[in-house]
Amino acid sequence: MLGNQLDEQSKASGNDLQCPVDLIVAAYHELMPKNPRCKVLHDDRRKAIAARWREASRLTCKPFGYRTAAAGVEAWRTFFRVCADSDFLTGKCAPSPGRKRFVADIDFLTSPKGFAKCLENRYHEEAA
Repeated sequence: MLGNQLDEQSKASGNDLQCPVDLIVAAYHELMPKNPRCKVLHDDRRKAIAARWREASRLTCKPFGYRTAAAGVEAWRTFFRVCADSDFLTGKCAPSPGRKRFVADIDFLTSPKGFAKCLENRYHEEAA
Protein backbone atom coordinates (compact mmCIF):
# COMPACT_ATOMS: atom_id res chain seq x y z
CA MET A 1 0.00 0.00 0.00
CA LEU A 2 1.45 3.34 -1.02
CA GLY A 3 0.78 6.32 1.15
CA ASN A 4 2.46 8.64 3.53
CA GLN A 5 4.03 6.11 5.87
CA LEU A 6 7.31 7.12 7.46
CA ASP A 7 10.31 4.90 7.89
CA GLU A 8 10.18 3.32 11.34
CA GLN A 9 13.94 3.63 11.86
CA SER A 10 13.78 7.40 11.28
CA LYS A 11 10.91 7.71 13.76
CA ALA A 12 12.79 5.70 16.37
CA SER A 13 15.97 7.73 15.98
CA GLY A 14 14.15 11.01 16.56
CA ASN A 15 15.35 12.32 13.21
CA ASP A 16 13.33 15.45 12.39
CA LEU A 17 13.63 14.76 8.66
CA GLN A 18 11.75 11.47 8.48
CA CYS A 19 11.85 9.45 5.30
CA PRO A 20 8.50 9.04 3.51
CA VAL A 21 9.52 5.71 1.97
CA ASP A 22 6.17 5.10 0.30
CA LEU A 23 6.23 8.52 -1.37
CA ILE A 24 9.72 7.84 -2.72
CA VAL A 25 8.57 4.50 -4.14
CA ALA A 26 5.46 6.15 -5.62
CA ALA A 27 7.66 8.78 -7.31
CA TYR A 28 9.89 6.03 -8.73
CA HIS A 29 6.84 4.20 -10.12
CA GLU A 30 5.36 7.38 -11.58
CA LEU A 31 8.53 8.77 -13.15
CA MET A 32 10.18 5.50 -14.23
CA PRO A 33 7.09 3.49 -15.26
CA LYS A 34 8.93 1.13 -17.61
CA ASN A 35 11.49 0.12 -15.00
CA PRO A 36 10.84 -2.86 -12.70
CA ARG A 37 8.09 -2.21 -10.19
CA CYS A 38 8.75 -2.46 -6.49
CA LYS A 39 6.16 -5.11 -5.62
CA VAL A 40 7.37 -5.92 -2.10
CA LEU A 41 8.54 -3.19 0.24
CA HIS A 42 10.49 -5.36 2.68
CA ASP A 43 12.61 -4.11 5.58
CA ASP A 44 15.92 -4.19 3.67
CA ARG A 45 14.41 -2.09 0.88
CA ARG A 46 12.91 0.39 3.36
CA LYS A 47 16.26 0.67 5.16
CA ALA A 48 18.16 1.27 1.90
CA ILE A 49 15.73 3.97 0.79
CA ALA A 50 15.86 5.64 4.22
CA ALA A 51 19.67 5.49 4.25
CA ARG A 52 19.91 7.21 0.85
CA TRP A 53 17.27 9.74 2.01
CA ARG A 54 19.44 10.67 5.00
CA GLU A 55 22.60 10.75 2.87
CA ALA A 56 20.93 12.88 0.18
CA SER A 57 19.69 15.41 2.75
CA ARG A 58 23.32 16.15 3.64
CA LEU A 59 24.67 16.40 0.09
CA THR A 60 25.62 19.69 -1.53
CA CYS A 61 25.02 18.61 -5.14
CA LYS A 62 21.76 19.34 -6.91
CA PRO A 63 18.95 18.39 -6.44
CA PHE A 64 19.80 17.20 -2.95
CA GLY A 65 20.70 18.92 0.31
CA TYR A 66 17.11 19.40 1.50
CA ARG A 67 15.88 20.43 4.95
CA THR A 68 12.19 19.53 4.75
CA ALA A 69 10.37 16.36 3.80
CA ALA A 70 8.49 18.20 1.02
CA ALA A 71 11.76 19.49 -0.47
CA GLY A 72 13.21 16.00 -0.12
CA VAL A 73 10.37 14.37 -2.01
CA GLU A 74 10.71 16.97 -4.77
CA ALA A 75 14.48 16.37 -4.91
CA TRP A 76 13.89 12.63 -5.32
CA ARG A 77 11.32 13.31 -8.04
CA THR A 78 13.99 15.33 -9.87
CA PHE A 79 16.50 12.50 -9.38
CA PHE A 80 14.08 9.95 -10.86
CA ARG A 81 13.29 12.30 -13.79
CA VAL A 82 16.98 12.53 -14.63
CA CYS A 83 17.39 8.76 -14.27
CA ALA A 84 14.38 8.22 -16.55
CA ASP A 85 16.20 10.19 -19.27
CA SER A 86 19.11 7.74 -19.19
CA ASP A 87 19.04 5.18 -22.00
CA PHE A 88 21.24 2.90 -19.92
CA LEU A 89 19.17 3.03 -16.71
CA THR A 90 15.95 2.45 -18.64
CA GLY A 91 17.21 -0.51 -20.68
CA LYS A 92 17.33 1.28 -24.03
CA CYS A 93 21.06 0.66 -24.57
CA ALA A 94 22.13 -2.46 -26.41
CA PRO A 95 24.08 -4.69 -24.04
CA SER A 96 27.71 -5.63 -24.56
CA PRO A 97 28.19 -9.02 -26.25
CA GLY A 98 27.36 -11.83 -23.85
CA ARG A 99 25.59 -9.57 -21.36
CA LYS A 100 21.93 -8.97 -20.58
CA ARG A 101 20.29 -5.61 -21.10
CA PHE A 102 20.47 -3.60 -17.86
CA VAL A 103 17.38 -1.92 -16.41
CA ALA A 104 17.78 -0.14 -13.07
CA ASP A 105 15.37 -1.00 -10.30
CA ILE A 106 14.77 0.84 -7.05
CA ASP A 107 17.33 -1.38 -5.30
CA PHE A 108 20.06 -0.28 -7.71
CA LEU A 109 19.09 3.40 -7.57
CA THR A 110 19.10 3.42 -3.75
CA SER A 111 22.19 1.27 -3.28
CA PRO A 112 25.28 3.20 -2.13
CA LYS A 113 27.20 2.49 -5.36
CA GLY A 114 24.28 2.90 -7.78
CA PHE A 115 23.16 6.15 -6.17
CA ALA A 116 26.70 7.57 -6.25
CA LYS A 117 27.21 6.57 -9.90
CA CYS A 118 23.96 8.27 -10.91
CA LEU A 119 24.99 11.47 -9.12
CA GLU A 120 28.48 11.31 -10.63
CA ASN A 121 27.08 11.47 -14.14
CA ARG A 122 27.94 7.90 -15.11
CA TYR A 123 24.66 7.07 -16.84
CA HIS A 124 23.32 10.33 -18.26
CA GLU A 125 24.52 13.51 -19.88
CA GLU A 126 23.87 15.90 -17.00
CA ALA A 127 24.04 15.21 -13.27
CA ALA A 128 20.81 15.43 -11.32
